[in-house]
Amino acid sequence: MQQYALIMRHEDGGKIASPEQMQEWMQQTMNWINGIAAQNKFVSGTGNQG
Repeated sequence: MQQYALIMRHEDGGKIASPEQMQEWMQQTMNWINGIAAQNKFVSGTGNQG
């Protein structure tokens, strides 16, 4: 199976979104990742901030 890397980067969301909008975005992102993981296609992820 081929493997791909997805790198997501964004500015400080607190400057452009309300806490409610950030929560909604995080929930959508986690649902998307969980869907990939349910298909055994998710290898790993980190929450590293640099």
